[in-house]
Amino acid sequence: MAASSLADLRAISARLGAEQQVAFASMPPNGWRFDDDGVLRHEQSDYFDIVGVVSRDGTRNILLRQPETALVGLVVTRVGGVRHALLTAKCEPGLHGGCQFSTTVQATPSNYLRRHGGAPTPHLDLVLNPLIRHVTLHDSIQFDWGQYYLGKTKRFVIIEIDSPVDAIAPAVWVPEPVLVELLTADFAVTTDLRAILPILLAHDQGVALDDASASRIDIDRARHLQVGALEHCDLREVSGWDAATNEASVMVRSIDVASPSREVGDWQQPLLDVAAPLASRLPIMPGGISPDGEVRYGIHARTALGLREVELWYPADEFANSSPEATVSSVRTSAEGARFLHHEVTLELTFAAEGASRATEVDAVPGLVQWVTLPELVALCVRDECTSVELRLALSLAIVSGAVLDARA
Repeated sequence: MAASSLADLRAISARLGAEQQVAFASMPPNGWRFDDDGVLRHEQSDYFDIVGVVSRDGTRNILLRQPETALVGLVVTRVGGVRHALLTAKCEPGLHGGCQFSTTVQATPSNYLRRHGGAPTPHLDLVLNPLIRHVTLHDSIQFDWGQYYLGKTKRFVIIEIDSPVDAIAPAVWVPEPVLVELLTADFAVTTDLRAILPILLAHDQGVALDDASASRIDIDRARHLQVGALEHCDLREVSGWDAATNEASVMVRSIDVASPSREVGDWQQPLLDVAAPLASRLPIMPGGISPDGEVRYGIHARTALGLREVELWYPADEFANSSPEATVSSVRTSAEGARFLHHEVTLELTFAAEGASRATEVDAVPGLVQWVTLPELVALCVRDECTSVELRLALSLAIVSGAVLDARA
């Protein structure tokens, strides 16, 4: 099964999304319960939990806890000299539209080991057990959303096979020009695909994935690496744990799902309902900073509650110009649809704010911002546990906006 245009893919996702049925249910969902510590967990221990935690200032918060390292695998090959990627139309209850395109494999060990009694995960062996003649283009461990997860990680893998295999529906082979279009379309791809696809495109564009200067840039962040403890509290003591009785910035909702294209056809589960959309801006500085005139991107190191004081590289939002005329490109995407209810994330690539270029005569403002080239940004994003989800998602705009930046530099 192949899709040769963005319109083809939109038609597939619209059809599958329309087949999925989602309704609100009573709290807690069937099969879920509060344990003695006030953690909302499934009766099977290998599902994710929803927990209450207390931050340093005494504020009570809601976090997702999932000890498993999920697998995000992308299989690629060449057809007639053109790169193709094997994408899967993924139906998840919290996605805008109900269905978006994801990687070849997007699953937790519990899913692909079938601990929930679901169907086998298609194309799993291509990712976990590649043949000797196949090539691993990328393999890294990355943190998930630091403000929503308690230290959760994912493994991102790109496997190049020597010839296409039959696509098992709802998977499709997609040519690289259409992959680029997907990254510029609103609510077309999952955050997992948006985070890994730029690495493939950078590889194919000849951008070095192991730029040596990335190690130098990451020294400041590494100095601050530490793992702090979080105090737990009963989830039922946190405002918003029950959306039926509370209005808070993050609420927990129970949903009932019927999805014919999933490995399990129907289930109930909790989702996080985040009240405010997330906006993330990556500032760019064309010329003026780099002696060779390369475009530079502003990043800074910080942490989030669920990272337990581990600092990662984030977009340096405070240096971004938020005016519309300064925006080079923007796109809207959904946070993971199996954990969040229609949580909208807006990504923007913007020119830096007035005066940012005069902030320093060198590359770094200590403790504030690093101005990095595209190869440096790519190299940071492929390092293990180095960058935030926000920065890896923003890389997708940097990769596809090269021509625009060159014209405006």
